[in-house]
Amino acid sequence: MDQFKYEIAQQLGVQVPPDGYWGDIPARVNGAVGGNMVKRMIQIAEQQLAANPAAVPQQAQPVQPQPRP
Repeated sequence: MDQFKYEIAQQLGVQVPPDGYWGDIPARVNGAVGGNMVKRMIQIAEQQLAANPAAVPQQAQPVQPQPRP
């Protein structure tokens, strides 16, 4: 996941901290990196599902509430 984070940061032009500490980077920039990571993971999952529709899990059945004694 860290490698993925660094790839996204590089694509966004974010200066990657050499020591690995992201605490000095503004929250807005960190949020952009994280948001783009999620966006990319969704794209990858959609592509995988499109390539293999049989991998889609069946919808879970709702749990029926138990009557109270």
